[in-house]
Amino acid sequence: MKSFVKLVNFEINRFAKIYWSLVAITILSQFTSVFLTVHRYITQTNETMYHQSLPKLAYVKHYGSISFIDCFGTVWFMGPIALCAAAMMFYIFLIWYRDWYGKHTFIYRLLMLPVERWNLYLAKAASILLLVFGFVAVQIVLLPVEHFFFNAITPGI
Repeated sequence: MKSFVKLVNFEINRFAKIYWSLVAITILSQFTSVFLTVHRYITQTNETMYHQSLPKLAYVKHYGSISFIDCFGTVWFMGPIALCAAAMMFYIFLIWYRDWYGKHTFIYRLLMLPVERWNLYLAKAASILLLVFGFVAVQIVLLPVEHFFFNAITPGI
């Protein structure tokens, strides 16, 4: 079991720099999405209210108000999620290719370690699963924070 944990740690450390970069891109991009969506709504609202001489309540009654769900459909919000998924797929195939077909094939050194081969395969699978769960956990933590940010920058009626 000790060697399995070391192998999982080794696999996660191989992807750590890219992983934290993707997390940072996701955080920045999604907060940008919330800000731009609210800013676009406020600009459009002010412009429509000015041209049609509407008070705020009449505008909201006629056109509706903005909700947090409006932020989800933008490229700024969904783009980093797709980028993370694509990066994980690329990582899986890159590591597989590098281990088996790269110069000085690394898999032979891994297979020569005094551990069972299943530990190697399961360590690779476990590291991928942990990284995916990490991305999901970051998203679960981000959503309430983004909702608070959305409520803070959205003007009330």
